[in-house]
Amino acid sequence: MAVLEDGNVRFTGRNNCGQGDITDWQNIRFLRAARDYTVGVTYSGEIWVAGKPPFDLSLIDDRWHGPCDVVATDTHLVALYANGRVRTTQKAKDGSGKDETAGWRRVRAIAAGRDLTIGLCYGGTVLAVGEGIADLQAAADWHHVVAIACGRGFAAALTADGRVRTVGVQMTSIPGRDGIATLTGYKTPDTSRWEDVVAICAGPEHLLGMT
Repeated sequence: MAVLEDGNVRFTGRNNCGQGDITDWQNIRFLRAARDYTVGVTYSGEIWVAGKPPFDLSLIDDRWHGPCDVVATDTHLVALYANGRVRTTQKAKDGSGKDETAGWRRVRAIAAGRDLTIGLCYGGTVLAVGEGIADLQAAADWHHVVAIACGRGFAAALTADGRVRTVGVQMTSIPGRDGIATLTGYKTPDTSRWEDVVAICAGPEHLLGMT
């Protein structure tokens, strides 16, 4: 996908879910995409969605207006605002139906994976919510964090001294005899020997660091 200087967009690739039905969008400031849907944020702060998102579109109401960043995953959508607040379509599992990030404050960056959302606060600490990661709350003990990233089942943080902290399980696709890939859980990505790292990024099944 591409956003042109005039705010129009271009798309090429798989469109089996209508995720590419965006070529009539205008006034777009930035685009984000997951497997089956595309999200566009306009210069006026509106959030547009094309395709088949894994959440009810009625959740994206007026309270979502004007995000400065958005992360789209195969399970939920996350939005960050200039006042340090966060919104997500991921709801608490206690039956309350509350936004799991409703209490977050002073967040300056967000990252998300499957059923996982993390936020980097201005003080260098990390907030995290998610399912299926038993040790996720260990992220609350991270300090002096300058960047964050998420994979399918893990979260990573880059600290000011060039080290990388991780939590969760790295997932890898293993092709089966019938040609259908299955997901196999590996141990937490081992970054204990990484030093002098200045940037990190993650895909569903991998974590990269640049020295």
